[in-house]
Amino acid sequence: MPLLWARAQCPQRFGELRRELPKIGEEALTQQLREPEADGIVRHENFAQVRPKVEYSPTDFGTSLNEALPLWAPGVRPI
Repeated sequence: MPLLWARAQCPQRFGELRRELPKIGEEALTQQLREPEADGIVRHENFAQVRPKVEYSPTDFGTSLNEALPLWAPGVRPI
């Protein structure tokens, strides 16, 4: 979660996240995105267009957690 959280401070598509985290499998990444989405930390937004597009971004609550991140996960700096 800390590694993913550090990368998810702006809207990013699934493919972008997958390229930035090459050592994580597709299923594991999907699970890592679903858990914080269920907790209201990450927003999953679908765009209805000819070529489907999905973006993930932090919610306001998720952004507010950024200040506590160094206490929760030493070595991870807020962005």
